[in-house]
Amino acid sequence: MTHANFSLTGPALAVGIVVYGFFAAGSAALAVIDARTKLLPNRIVFPLYGAGLAGFGLIVAILHDGAAVRHLVTAVVAMAVLYGLFYLLAMFGPMGYGDVKLAGVLGLYLGWLGVAVVFAGVLLGTLAAALVAVGIVAVRAVRRRPWRGLEIPYGPYLLAGAWAAILLDFRA
Repeated sequence: MTHANFSLTGPALAVGIVVYGFFAAGSAALAVIDARTKLLPNRIVFPLYGAGLAGFGLIVAILHDGAAVRHLVTAVVAMAVLYGLFYLLAMFGPMGYGDVKLAGVLGLYLGWLGVAVVFAGVLLGTLAAALVAVGIVAVRAVRRRPWRGLEIPYGPYLLAGAWAAILLDFRA
């Protein structure tokens, strides 16, 4: 795991792999559950916050490095900003509180990698959800089926966008 002037090696790399492995497992579980039930359970979402904060904090402690501290600060700020933004959107729109909690998690894990990764992940996830929604509405309209009030889970698309941004390496 590298970033500009920042590279994880040795024990810090091992911690990073475990942290993102935990995020991967949680992401898979949340995507399936949200797709099936339109719910993002606290028993999965909240431990992702704890694992990310503890893991990234441990990396900072291992490295004793200013760059690592900046990554942690960026991650925490991204977590708070996305949580707050999605909270405001949920107050006035059809988004659920589970998506708000998930947005904070995404801010944490994407923010560790950089602001560009946060933007890319949220943008890719939102575009994917929008494309699927337009496709579903179009198919239902052609078949003369009602589409108003149709609920589409946002979590799987946000998670797919996050992982696309991580894997496509949108870091600056």
